[in-house]
Amino acid sequence: MQLLFIVNPAAGSGQKNTASLIQEWLNKVNPGYATHIHELPSEGDCVGDIEALVKTHQPQRVIVAGGDGTVKMLAGILAGTHIPLSILPTGSANGMAAELGLPVNLTAALELAVYGKPRATDLIKVNNEWCIHLSDIGLNALLLQYFEEIPQRGMLGYARALFTMLRQRPKWKRLKLLIEADGKTFNRKALMAIIANATKYGTGAIVNPQGKINDGRFELVIIRKLPLGEIIKMLITRKPFNPWNIEIIACKKLIINTKTPGPFQIDGEFRGPESRVEAEIVPGTLLLVYPDAPA
Repeated sequence: MQLLFIVNPAAGSGQKNTASLIQEWLNKVNPGYATHIHELPSEGDCVGDIEALVKTHQPQRVIVAGGDGTVKMLAGILAGTHIPLSILPTGSANGMAAELGLPVNLTAALELAVYGKPRATDLIKVNNEWCIHLSDIGLNALLLQYFEEIPQRGMLGYARALFTMLRQRPKWKRLKLLIEADGKTFNRKALMAIIANATKYGTGAIVNPQGKINDGRFELVIIRKLPLGEIIKMLITRKPFNPWNIEIIACKKLIINTKTPGPFQIDGEFRGPESRVEAEIVPGTLLLVYPDAPA
């Protein structure tokens, strides 16, 4: 079996020499597979290079070390190819890895990545991009915008971005949304609207208790209110939102139009202000490796 490792050395704090640690593990375990380790450059579009590597090496499994943005990129490349994708969570939040219950210890994560069972997993096409985890318009995307504007990475950078956003709380405004979900139309006002293929963010905050990554649908989670006490409860206890403050709409196809553009993100990647978001489920298009009982 041929294993292709794609490593983002800048993921998370950027201080871990992940590629060397992977090579040390391979030397020690000697799984008997041909392997190739490729480190991503710090800048530039890597998609073409990775597609060329996949074509050259024809791997039976691709293993990505990085955060949600790197995972999103590899999921898009491997969608529909029948090549399984494994994840080594080395990013700042690692939302999809947390969703799947992947081990954070690198040795345990490598064992699962190499020997684990691939499973058919849904993806969402959001504004013509692949989404594996969560996409949203509103407050969380604003948080990611702040995160991209500060130099620190990892949880320290995330904490600074969160503090900056909370200081702006008196200025938060709800978006006016015109929603079309599976042909039904709704008008709503919301601080944020989440297109969820999963249940929770990388912080552990549960936003979509009914989410499943292989049920052939996704959920639109509308956050109407977000009191400060609710934010603290979510970050500390990791309990779901108060149901009085949210609305969940399950669907397969979705269009959101906003009266004014709002900050927008896909799988942890800020995409700027948007006034129109289109989403559609693509069932079982990705083979993903994860344990028997994802969290």
